[in-house]
Formats: sequence, C-alpha cells, structure tokens
Amino acid sequence: MTVQRQTSAIAKLKEIYSLLSRFEKTRLLFAALLHAAPDTDSKLWGVGSVFPLLQILSTPDRFTQGAIAAHFRNIGLTSTKEIALFLIAVFAIFLVLSNLLSGLGG
Repeated sequence: MTVQRQTSAIAKLKEIYSLLSRFEKTRLLFAALLHAAPDTDSKLWGVGSVFPLLQILSTPDRFTQGAIAAHFRNIGLTSTKEIALFLIAVFAIFLVLSNLLSGLGG
C-alpha cells in the first residue's frame, strides 16, 4: 500500500460503521455499554463509599444517638470508636471489592 492510499484507523472504523444496518448499530452500542458498565459501577462503589465514611468520621456522635444507633446496638456496637472502626472496615471491604471487580473487568 502506498503512502497516498493509507487511511487512518478512525476512517476505516467510520467506513465499517457506515456499512452496518440500523439493527447492527444498535447492537454494537448495547455491547459497548455492557462492556463499560461493570467497570464504571465498581469505580463508583469505591468512590461513593468514601463520602459516608467521611461524614461518620466528622460527626461520630450523631451515629451513637437516635434511630441509627439502635441498629448499631443490635450488632453490639455502642461507642463512637466501635462504630467508626466497623464503618472503616466496611469501607475497606467496598474498596477491595471495587478493585477486584475493576481488575476482573479489564
């Protein structure tokens, strides 16, 4: 192939895409979304678990009083230190799971 006849990879992909039927284009979009979704979800879980942890660590007394405290007491957590350590452990589990899912997705 000569230099004049070479085309970029993007141009070739556009040409191939133009040859697809509407149904095939829809299937391609669906497949791309399915491929991207697990990785995106796992990253959101990892990042999303930080905010509740920061809220709890900044106002731990709030979680030892009221309705939420009853749930912690049911599992044997009564002090702010115990609740904070439990929630840090939950955060660490979410972070590890997030990274594992991200690693499995590619």
